[in-house]
Amino acid sequence: AFMLIHLSFINLRANRIDAALTHGKQAETIIRSRQWNDQNLLSILNVPLSSAHYLQGAVIQAEQMLERAMAVLAAGEGWVDFYVEGFGTLARAKMGLSGYDAAHEILQMGLEVANARDLDRLRLSITILQMELLVRGGRLDAAASIARQLIDLTDWPTDRERREAALAIARLDLRLGKLDLAAARLGPLAEECKAPGHDAMLLRVSLLQTNLAWALKDMAGALAALHQAAVLALPSQQVQQFHDEGPELALIVRDLTRKAGLSRISRQTADYLARTAGSVRSRRDIGILSDREAEILALLNEGLTNKAIGRRLDLAEPTVKFHLKNLYAKLGVGRRQLAVNVAKGSGLLLPDP
Repeated sequence: AFMLIHLSFINLRANRIDAALTHGKQAETIIRSRQWNDQNLLSILNVPLSSAHYLQGAVIQAEQMLERAMAVLAAGEGWVDFYVEGFGTLARAKMGLSGYDAAHEILQMGLEVANARDLDRLRLSITILQMELLVRGGRLDAAASIARQLIDLTDWPTDRERREAALAIARLDLRLGKLDLAAARLGPLAEECKAPGHDAMLLRVSLLQTNLAWALKDMAGALAALHQAAVLALPSQQVQQFHDEGPELALIVRDLTRKAGLSRISRQTADYLARTAGSVRSRRDIGILSDREAEILALLNEGLTNKAIGRRLDLAEPTVKFHLKNLYAKLGVGRRQLAVNVAKGSGLLLPDP
């Protein structure tokens, strides 16, 4: 059971979420089949399991699992990496569901454990996480105060804390409009994270690079960074890192897709955006197509002429042509059949059976 729990944790850190869930469920089966009543062991197991669920968007489930688990671990046994992961995921879940004050309570709980057990690495990780959540909550002055302390730090316990701090400071730089500083941090960090075993961090870096490239009016760079995030997120259906970056990223992606046209967006990126929006059909919710444009696209797929579309929707033919012009612009095409093909390739229309 211990071995499987650690395998679950190792795979979680390596961005192999499906493997993390598989090993975790195997461990749970062993524990429960032996009819053990070891709440500490089950709580340790719930750290990688709940983190995996969180990354796949099951935020409430992760919160409920970790509220019980971290209370047990705070009073019992645990390892510093499990504390860092557990308190980190629970605080992020609280932030998303209830706001910064609720997340801050979890940070304080983590600091109490760090101080009681003299865990310097946990204390530092909680500090970095606090800065991340302050930025997400718009409390930039408080975040900047922490950032100044971290920038001066030279003796890092492990490279993981150094990378987490660089990512958090880069996010703050972006919010403050310090694009050159953000680029100077994210570029080397992205290169470092291309080494094996750092895909989880590279996914988060790529999302921030999407934001940065858009701010620098580098559309190609934004598309490339978003594609990289999609490639890393899709195999195990991760969506929460996208949502954690807040509405700013969602608005950037909406504007990016409108301006670039879906013909320039990779299938992986389109699938990723569809998944973050909830389903392929709900892609309209992030503003790529209006309801009327989506209706006309569906009728184009049926092979209807402009006049037939007008009759079906009770629209004048010039109005249909107006909506078609806007639809073509968003899809980056100039012909009817090409619009249908691009829409199918992007997930806006289901492919023919």
